Amino acid sequence: MVNNLVFDQDMAKPVNMRNISGSLYENDDKGLRLRVRVFQNGAAITLSGSIVAHVVRANGTLATVGGSRSGNEAYVNIPKSCLMPGLIQISMKNVDGSVSTTILAITGVVKVVNGSAFIDSGGVIPSLASYEALVQREEAAAATINGLSTSATLIAGDRYRCNVNLA
Repeated sequence: MVNNLVFDQDMAKPVNMRNISGSLYENDDKGLRLRVRVFQNGAAITLSGSIVAHVVRANGTLATVGGSRSGNEAYVNIPKSCLMPGLIQISMKNVDGSVSTTILAITGVVKVVNGSAFIDSGGVIPSLASYEALVQREEAAAATINGLSTSATLIAGDRYRCNVNLA
């Protein structure tokens, strides 16, 4: 099973962290395929240089994955080894010489496939209930982060000022 996710990014706008909409499951044989269409003020731009994704896996380790480009599109195949149960964060960059430009930032939760077992780095097999509680906490944290991003945007757009005279 492959999750093909397609994103559009206009470089005239900020690259905001997005939640992956769709289910991700551990050890999908073909992993996750990301495609980003890049624009500048609505017009397609030609990418040059190389495409790289940095993946922070659920266990906190970082994996770097090379990608490809064609015209204004960048592609990266995230391998199944990166799809560990828990929170995943991915940033995709266009690297042209010494200039590295983020074109995508996403986060999501990789779910356990029914019937599978896993062992954490400490060699402990957690109960399903404790793991589900962990996933719920991670999903809540991701929702909080998105809420903070929305709040920051609203605050930045607020034109009211408060003047206080302490004299």
